[in-house]
Parts: sequence; structure tokens; C-alpha cells
Amino acid sequence: MLDSKSADPTQGRMKEEIGTATVSITYTKFGPAKRVPVPPASDTADLTAAIKKAAKNKP
Repeated sequence: MLDSKSADPTQGRMKEEIGTATVSITYTKFGPAKRVPVPPASDTADLTAAIKKAAKNKP
């Protein structure tokens, strides 16, 4: 989830819960917006199941 309510418009915050871990990232000093092409489906993968499986197998 990207928090766009930051007081500084050049800053963004992301908080993601993955298994039992919570990852928080603050992005700063954004440059101007850029167009990024969507990659073809053959170049992407959904790793959700693999990450969940790996998280369950950790002691």
C-alpha cells in the first residue's frame, strides 16, 4: 500500500505485510513521472504462493 498522504509530495511510504513480517519503505526524492511500459505476461510471474510457502517453511 502506497501512502500518498505524506506531507512532502516528493515522498511516499509503503507498508506491506508478508507472512509474519512487516516491511516499511519510505521513498524520497522522486523525479518527474515517467511512462513505463507494461511487460508482456510471458515476462511476469505471480510469486505469491511461493513466498507464502517459503514463509511457512522457515523456523
